[in-house]
Amino acid sequence: MMKLAKGSFNKTFKLCMDNEVNIIARIPHPIAGSQHYTAASEVATMEFIPTPRVFAWNTEPTHPVGSNFILMEEAPGTQLETLWHDLSPKEKIAVMKDLVSLEKKILSVSFTRYGSLYYANEPIPNTSIAEITGDIPPETKQVVKKRFVIGPSHHHASEYNKVAPFLLPTEPTLSAPHVWHTDLYAGNVFVSNNNNNNNNNNNNKRIPCIIDWQGIFAAPLLLKTRNPGLIDYDGKILLKQPGNIKDLTSDEKRKIREQMSRTILLYLYETQVAKEMPLLDNVLRFKHGRTRCHPAHFVGDTWDDVIYIRQMGFDTACPMQFTNKELQIHLEECEGWNEVQDFWDSVAGLVGRDWWTSNELYEDALAFF
Repeated sequence: MMKLAKGSFNKTFKLCMDNEVNIIARIPHPIAGSQHYTAASEVATMEFIPTPRVFAWNTEPTHPVGSNFILMEEAPGTQLETLWHDLSPKEKIAVMKDLVSLEKKILSVSFTRYGSLYYANEPIPNTSIAEITGDIPPETKQVVKKRFVIGPSHHHASEYNKVAPFLLPTEPTLSAPHVWHTDLYAGNVFVSNNNNNNNNNNNNKRIPCIIDWQGIFAAPLLLKTRNPGLIDYDGKILLKQPGNIKDLTSDEKRKIREQMSRTILLYLYETQVAKEMPLLDNVLRFKHGRTRCHPAHFVGDTWDDVIYIRQMGFDTACPMQFTNKELQIHLEECEGWNEVQDFWDSVAGLVGRDWWTSNELYEDALAFF
């Protein structure tokens, strides 16, 4: 058994069987959410997408293992995070195009209800038959109806419902329920070990698998979509080398090249999205879209500040009200969370959240810590 990672929500292990088959075991932390709802929704979502096959899962406290768990097959290919910094600009662009192709397939399917996806035979209360829309064969729609249901989200869906009229656009296509991965950073993307990408008939050849669908539920695109983490860039925009490039130190040149590479990749991604997925492009460019997507992140800058509310077209008090006890519980549960996130954000270009760094940045990372 080999420990692979310990994140904010899960511990992950690789189990090496005697027959040389590797199985991934994941044990969720208590803060991952309602133990049964979280796991039940994730395994159903993983089959719907599909992603690595789930062999077994458990949420019963009386299980002999003594813990909740999900056992799944090992993702094919190589984790993109381990080689992203070593890829050439051309290779990164190829991966980006494959990612857009995969997002296009996911975007082509929408649901008729908001909520988490579950198996129809799971004892989940208040569920409805899962109905999908889009350019989908009728037989596929029937399979989904029989196999899955849409039920309560293990997130604060009731609170979203209170603010939804203020956040969601009136255009039906922008508020339609979609299952969308919200954490597409390089650690969750696997790429094929075959670097030959000349086969134009297999657009997703470089990305055979995306992992970590925990917490994903059918929701309006506006509240879920964002630029993928491996593409997103909020640093200095630089499309060409400065005139004094020859006078800069090797370290300064390296930073310039990194800024140019990330700027160009983001520009090409946004261009590709506009070409291939006009709907997603409209969502990403929607007025005040970022603020609407993260009501919790921006609550102090919107509902408490009437100027921001009016800029978004609102002139009302916050529809969400919390008791002092609820606020106290929230503070206790998130103690230290913001500090941890700020730390990881500050070292994002140097070290990943799983403590991985590239060979090129290893000495810098070592000196930093």
